[in-house]
Amino acid sequence: MQRVGIFMRSLPGNYIQEKIHAIAQFERWRRRSAKVGTLEPLLSFFTTPGFTDEIIHIYIGKDLTQGTQDLGEDEVIEIIEMPLVKTIELINDGTIKDGKTIIGLQAAYLKLFGKN
Repeated sequence: MQRVGIFMRSLPGNYIQEKIHAIAQFERWRRRSAKVGTLEPLLSFFTTPGFTDEIIHIYIGKDLTQGTQDLGEDEVIEIIEMPLVKTIELINDGTIKDGKTIIGLQAAYLKLFGKN
C-alpha cells in the first residue's frame, strides 16, 4: 500500500477505538485548539470489511469555540470553513475524494437537511 502524495480535503480522524468520545474531543482541540460544547454521534462504519475490523466513528460537533492550531512539525493542515451544502457540491464535482470525509459530510447533510 502506498501513501497518496497529494493534499486532500478531509475530516480530522484518529483510529484508536478506545475512549472514542474523548479522542474526538482531543482531535478537534489539537487540530484547532477548539473546544466542542456538544459532540453527537452520527454514525460508525467499517473501513474495509473482510480485510480489517477497523471502525471509523463520525460525530457532529456543536457549540464550538474557535482557537489556533497545535500541530506537529510534520503536519500540514489548512482549516477551510464552508457551508455544508457547498461540501456536497465539492463531493459531486470530485474535489473531495477522501472516503471518510464523503461519508461524514453526506451523513451530516442528511441528518440536518434530509429525512431521517
